[in-house]
Amino acid sequence: MAPQLRKMSSEKTTKPFTFLVLADIHFGQLADSPEFRVNGKQPGDGSPKRTSRRDGLVATVKKLTEKPTALFVPGDLTSIASPGEFKGCVEMVLGIADDLGISRNNIFFTYGNHDTNWRICELGIERAPFPADEAYDHVAATIGGLYAPVKNCVLEGPVPGSGVFQADNHALFVLNSGFFCAAERTYRHGRIGDEQLKWIECAFKKFSSAPGWKLLMVHHHPFNYTYPTPIEDVSCIEEGAEIVDLAGRFGTDFLFHGHRHHPRLFTELRTEWKFELVPEIRTSG
Repeated sequence: MAPQLRKMSSEKTTKPFTFLVLADIHFGQLADSPEFRVNGKQPGDGSPKRTSRRDGLVATVKKLTEKPTALFVPGDLTSIASPGEFKGCVEMVLGIADDLGISRNNIFFTYGNHDTNWRICELGIERAPFPADEAYDHVAATIGGLYAPVKNCVLEGPVPGSGVFQADNHALFVLNSGFFCAAERTYRHGRIGDEQLKWIECAFKKFSSAPGWKLLMVHHHPFNYTYPTPIEDVSCIEEGAEIVDLAGRFGTDFLFHGHRHHPRLFTELRTEWKFELVPEIRTSG
């Protein structure tokens, strides 16, 4: 899980804003800590009981001078997108927020490839007497909204898990890059689609003069990152270059995502951009 993060810039007069990012929790089967598994079950590999990651996170954040006032969860809440996993994950996140004094109104979710229920996708495959039905992919990709809904947005996005949220000191833009991660795809890479791409450009324009920090949250990475050995990055967002360019041109301060499980933080500035952009990746691993 990620510690608190704060973005500051000498070119802006906005007061500092501290927030917590919890990415790739993978509550359920893929979690190696019992407290992040449904019913607290131990992993099947016989590994010994581990120190509580949840309690360790809370204790670490409480020691910080600047306390977070918002909590962002950029996708892969679950392992297999089962209802029990979503329920358990959200309960865990709410409990962490309560312990840290973060208002539940300041918790924001979006979804990743593991938050599409592939078992539901398979229901759309033709099997007598049932015809093929691609609409099951949509149902599978929206199940997260039943347990971790996107609430209180000032501008709704075109797909579940997307929208714009405003507070006194920041505006949060959220994209859902896991919406198209249906079971039949060879690589469940990120994609936002034409509709979301057009929407985010309009949203950036609409809120370009909004006061405070501008943040962009998405699950998959819009940048291609290097691996320890040369390999094609097949999970990057298809429209990543367009997203990054739009974010920079409209003055986005901070872009955070999950998916890669390789924590890093850097700053990028291009000639046509309004401010420097700080992309950040965090993991719960």
